[in-house]
Order: sequence, then structure tokens, then C-alpha cells
Amino acid sequence: MKESALLFPEDIMQLIESSRNKTIKYIFSLKNKTNRRKQQSFLIEGFRFVREALLSGIKVEIICFSTETGDESRKEIQTLTNKEIKYILVPPALFARLSETDTPQGILAVADIPDSTLYSIYRKGFRGVLMDSVQDPGNAGTIIRSAHALGFDAVITTKGAVDIYNGKVLRSTAGSVFHIPVVDGVEDEEVFRFCKEHDIRIITTGLNEGKPCYECDLSGDFLLAIGNEGRGVSEKIKQMSLASAFIPMPGGAESLNAGVAASIIMYESNRQRFSV
Repeated sequence: MKESALLFPEDIMQLIESSRNKTIKYIFSLKNKTNRRKQQSFLIEGFRFVREALLSGIKVEIICFSTETGDESRKEIQTLTNKEIKYILVPPALFARLSETDTPQGILAVADIPDSTLYSIYRKGFRGVLMDSVQDPGNAGTIIRSAHALGFDAVITTKGAVDIYNGKVLRSTAGSVFHIPVVDGVEDEEVFRFCKEHDIRIITTGLNEGKPCYECDLSGDFLLAIGNEGRGVSEKIKQMSLASAFIPMPGGAESLNAGVAASIIMYESNRQRFSV
């Protein structure tokens, strides 16, 4: 490992050139889901995404820059951080190996996975989304982004759903993952207990099952279940639901993807809740 004291307003940034460095190995390890869970940390990549994380107040452990990253970008990030964060600088070739994108922006960070639980997310009039084994990163990210945009209280994922802290999911949220509680990997029985305790209705979704979404009560106290892209909502969750909603499609399309369908129904919830 080679180090040099590089001036970074009021801080010392560590220059690391070896992939065998302990910090570099730690960052590499977080590309793996098992290691993310073990360390309770995940990677954030890209200037806007790192900036969003810092503004949200999430705990950031490390910020890593490529030596090609401009001074102005570094200074702007530094103004949002504190001295407890470790800053490192690496050569472009090493940064490219750490990066999970095809065109790295020269900045990534390590952040702590938020400690969200089912019993910390409830509030009166609760509106949440349950992703039941949703697998596609784009769908998962879109659902989280829409839930945040439309003022929902939380997103819950069941075991078997895509890892929320997967890089593709995170990028698809466009930063919304930092602004809405996400409780992931929850057993079905835990969800049922949570709903029973707080008198929350589970509302499932399907192609032509139940009522059109505008005829369902979506004003509050419900958990909207969005199913797996291939098989839909599980039978177990259907049996525990009190209603089912579908989106009328007069244009004749066979179906909508999970992210789009969830967003439309969440918007309908807002229409009902805030209409005069």
C-alpha cells in the first residue's frame, strides 16, 4: 500500500494503489449479497447518488474517489460530510474494478444498511407496498421510487425478492431508497402478524381479479401486494387478503410490468386520499 497526504479541505485523503489493501478488499466484498448482510453495509455509486445519500443523513463510512475525479466534485462532496468519514483515492484502473457500472463516474461510497423493522414503520392511515418475490431490479427500484414520490409510508419485501441493496436496484430508485423505510426479507407470517396487529388490509393485485382499482378503498390502512413477475401474488398472501384490485386496460395490452402497475395503483390511492 502506498500512502500520501493529499490536501482535501481540512482532511487527509489516503492514496491507495494496491488491490490487496484491507479497505479495498472490504469494498470489493460488498459486491456480494452475503457479505453485505454480514457487514450490514452496501455500496453507493455516482456523484448524484452519493450526494443524495449524504443529504438524507444515512451513515456513510467511506468515500472513494478516482484520481481522475475533478477537484470541484471532491470539494462539493466534502462540504456535505464530516471528519468521521474515511476518504480514499485510487487510480482509475483500480476504481474501474471497484465500480459496478460500465461508465464509472469516479466516486463511490460505503454506507450502513438502515435499521428498519416492521414495527417501526406503522402510522395511522398506513399505506405500504409489499413486494412478494419481485425479482427484476428495475421493477423493485421503480416501486420504491414511486412509493417515496407518492408519500407511502414503507416498502416491504418478502424472502425470495431481489436484494434491495443490489447495485441495479439502488440505481433504479434514483435515491428514493434513502427517503422511505424499506424492510426487506420478511417472512409471510411476520407480515400477517403486523397487519393483524394494526388492522391493516392486504390488497392483492392481478390482471382481472377483484375490482377495478378505482372501486377499491385505497385511502389508507392497507398494504398493496405486488406479485412476482411470472407467477403473481402467492396463494398464501391471496388467502390473507381482504380485497383484490386490477387496472382496467381499454387499449388491449396483455399486461403491465410490476413497477408500472404498482405506480398506477399508488397514484389512485393518492387520488382517493387527497380528493376534495
